[in-house]
Amino acid sequence: MWPVLSDVNPNGLVLSRGIEESHVNCLFFAKPFADMIVFTDIDDMLLSPNPMDVGAGSNIAILQNLFAEHPQAGSFLFEHRDVQFVLPEDNGNEHKLANFNFDFLTHTHWKSSCKVWRMKTRVAVNASRVDSVNMHETGIHRFGFVQVRVPCRQAHFYHLRHSYKDVGVNEWPIEMTKLSNMLNEFVIKS
Repeated sequence: MWPVLSDVNPNGLVLSRGIEESHVNCLFFAKPFADMIVFTDIDDMLLSPNPMDVGAGSNIAILQNLFAEHPQAGSFLFEHRDVQFVLPEDNGNEHKLANFNFDFLTHTHWKSSCKVWRMKTRVAVNASRVDSVNMHETGIHRFGFVQVRVPCRQAHFYHLRHSYKDVGVNEWPIEMTKLSNMLNEFVIKS
């Protein structure tokens, strides 16, 4: 079924078609040369609960520490948290890719709080211990290995897409300046 013009969000109709198959294909393609594989969106970032702890390789360190803490883990499920995504004011400059930077993150001051509830997750796997991934969860683990749900207070993916203006009781304050500076430095080097 294809979306029609009246559909506000066609994701419910077409998004999941083929995603699980592509995840399994990716897993088997990368198994020969990858120790870890993360299945996530391009607008998600694995960070500690305090983004001021970010640094080069900090997301890899999170995964390595979790696998050391859970030696029988084949995979980890991470929650993802929406952040208050505030775009810069349009000051009349041309919007060119060459002018892109991450300064907008300094205006991002809130994210949704952690709570125990069933939600879509992001998956990180030890490639040698897992044989399938079912979109937001792991499928088949090799004998003796298990799926571990990581508490949001330990680490989670920041979902840098959603925006909201009202700050209510379900938000945590965050400071994103260090992440903004680090990403801007990477863009300049590229």
